[in-house]
Amino acid sequence: MYVGVPLAIPFPFLIAPKPSIAVEPSLYMHGFGEAINYGLSENLVTNDEYATAPFHPTGKKVGSLGGDENGLNELNDARQWSYVYADSAYSWKTFSQAVGIQHADSPPEYPGKPTEKYATLAFLPATGSVQYESALAGTGHHWAYSTCEWLRHCNHKEYSGSRCSVNKNGQDITGYCFESDTGSLECGRTIDISDKYNVITQTTSVRSRCARGSPATSLGSVVTKRLLQGGCMIADDHNFTATAEVHVPQMCFLPKDYKKGCMFPGATNYDPTAVQPTNCHYQTKGCTSATAVNYNKEAHIDDGSCITSVLGCTVKSSSSSYVNVASETPGYEQRFVGMPLRHVGEVILTSYGEVLNYDQSANVNSGCIVAIEGCMDATAVNYDSKANKNSNTWCIPKRYGCMMPPYNSANENFWGSGTKAHLRDGGASNFDATATVHVPSDCHVERFGCTDSMAWNYDPHASVDYNCYPATGGCLDDSAVNYNCTSIGEDDCSSGTCRFVKKSSPCTNAVPRIAYHEPFLCNVESASPPPPPNGITSGSVKSVVVETTLKLAGSVEDFGSIRLAEIAASFDASTGLTGTVFRVQAASVNLVGTTPVNDESAATAAKSSISSSFSSISSLNSALGVEALDVPVVVSVIEYGDANDSTAAIIGGAVGGAVGGLLIIGGAFMMMRKGNKVEA
Repeated sequence: MYVGVPLAIPFPFLIAPKPSIAVEPSLYMHGFGEAINYGLSENLVTNDEYATAPFHPTGKKVGSLGGDENGLNELNDARQWSYVYADSAYSWKTFSQAVGIQHADSPPEYPGKPTEKYATLAFLPATGSVQYESALAGTGHHWAYSTCEWLRHCNHKEYSGSRCSVNKNGQDITGYCFESDTGSLECGRTIDISDKYNVITQTTSVRSRCARGSPATSLGSVVTKRLLQGGCMIADDHNFTATAEVHVPQMCFLPKDYKKGCMFPGATNYDPTAVQPTNCHYQTKGCTSATAVNYNKEAHIDDGSCITSVLGCTVKSSSSSYVNVASETPGYEQRFVGMPLRHVGEVILTSYGEVLNYDQSANVNSGCIVAIEGCMDATAVNYDSKANKNSNTWCIPKRYGCMMPPYNSANENFWGSGTKAHLRDGGASNFDATATVHVPSDCHVERFGCTDSMAWNYDPHASVDYNCYPATGGCLDDSAVNYNCTSIGEDDCSSGTCRFVKKSSPCTNAVPRIAYHEPFLCNVESASPPPPPNGITSGSVKSVVVETTLKLAGSVEDFGSIRLAEIAASFDASTGLTGTVFRVQAASVNLVGTTPVNDESAATAAKSSISSSFSSISSLNSALGVEALDVPVVVSVIEYGDANDSTAAIIGGAVGGAVGGLLIIGGAFMMMRKGNKVEA
């Protein structure tokens, strides 16, 4: 609807949404730049006018904001700012400043500021191709009346809106120049304002312009139609406009709505009390059924064109999926089903339908069920809760079992790339190739060992039989005559008469091999010691030592000088002796320790202490921190001759003999683990 400014404004303006202007505030529709030559064809402005003054792109004056132009020098017009130009466009703020009316700009923090909730306003000059106010009012259903008193004709120096006056009966009567319905420029004033029913609502003594297009061209007063006046109609607002007939929220200090409604009488929702226009609905033909596909909410006359809504899936399912889908779409044509079987994994599908419930009768898309391939059996190992289509037999039944492979099927990394100390432990011995659900507790790990419970090296954890040793006893005393033999002797019947003959030499290839030490099977008899060298048969005792031999697991390289010193210190601490020194010999590993004593009686006491301190392999291991294969063998070594006699003979006697004790099961197991190092 067309709305004009109050008649107190000298020149007629229309209130409209503001055009796009780069700089705010601005008085002009087109931005002015001094560097732009508007005389060039490429810089033509909208109305094809060129700049004739440095202050405006067009320079075409069409009106005045109330100045008195008579007698002014147009070449040096000091009031140039008060003219209205053909393409002027005022903001509310600059308009109020230009015409000198009271205006309070809305606070920036106000949430209903026009730039946020309402369109920004522009005040556009009503001139040129814009119809006269009376003509606009007559065709727009929104008008009121006013009475214009004609005063005189305006001259060529005056513009529409210029202040004019006449002397009548000795009294100056003032008004403004206006365009009449014939296009002439006349001087007149509005003497009263009426509503749309031509009922006078205001008689004004304030100078007001006549409506543009008024037929007042000669003496007298003429009633004419006019546009409704816009302004802020909220009485307590700083920018309240008393003469306003249409509420414009943007013209208020605190912009807000007031009596909104449809203001067009021909509309079906016309509200005669409304002063702020909203959407209007007319007697429009169309579909009035809210449930129809083509429902027109503004229609009031049903023309029978309604199309009943049929909800359903309108996506056609085809044999080839991804129809009309852009190839760059993420996941494009990624059709596969996962199969948790060995050497299977993803099964690629060439195609499958998009939806399961296409409805060719539907015209409103709703409830499409996208096809998802997969196993739909909740009891299967590969059940997919999102699957709704099973084109093939994708389901894999659950079969519980051990899925750990045996050692010969394991990856090479299983063996640690050759870094494993031994290969006694492998994979599973009961691998089930048909299993689909792994049960770790069902697996029997391959452990190589003796599975014969009667064997000496029986391993209750072994699952693969490997190298059983029968429980065979024998002599493991390396000082015995029959070392490594399973018997002390045997019957000799070669002469026809059988007699028992003790073995006189060690056994080197005993079968079966000895698994544990039996002292009673040892032949400890020995020949008389050789005579002392150089015929020395007597003399004083030069020195007496106690020699202790420890048979240990390991190799000679395991026992360096530091390790030997540590063992000697632990040995002396356990026996109460002092000065023991160990040397290493190759066997399994023999450590020979010599302990100096004062005399033979002291040697006897020392041997007793050693025997009691290390009566078992476990006590020896615990005290010395070693891995023994037998209890110690302890002897006395006596050296005869004078202290300075370098040729004295050493007479070694097995004075003490072997200190007893059976080789316990742990020692036998250790011998088995050490393999050839222990076997003889």
